[in-house]
Amino acid sequence: MLEIKKLGILSIAKFSAILMSGVYLVVGVVISIFYFIMGIFVLKTADFISLGSGILANFLLAILVGISSFVIGAIVAWLYNMTVKFVGGIKIEFSDGAKEIKKEQPQEEVNNLIEGVPTGENEDTFSS
Repeated sequence: MLEIKKLGILSIAKFSAILMSGVYLVVGVVISIFYFIMGIFVLKTADFISLGSGILANFLLAILVGISSFVIGAIVAWLYNMTVKFVGGIKIEFSDGAKEIKKEQPQEEVNNLIEGVPTGENEDTFSS
């Protein structure tokens, strides 16, 4: 069983900022287009200025969401690193199917084929 003893504060902060900005941007644009379509039915006309300003507002708010998510992600990672000293880290257990598979370099693969060392892969990888 493996235990996560420390999180990289900057990596968690960057990940949360990019993830939350992207999610907010996609959802915000979809909602803006939905409101635009609903406005056509209500007003009987297309209001492209409102659509454009709504999408612009979504981009600006996505930046703000990214900044706030960066700060919150950094705080959460820092709190995890402080808490793990007292209560221990998150324990993770991998199944046998999740073992890391070492991919040989091409020259190593050729040398092993010449020497007759089994590589664990199909030996018909080279065409003649």
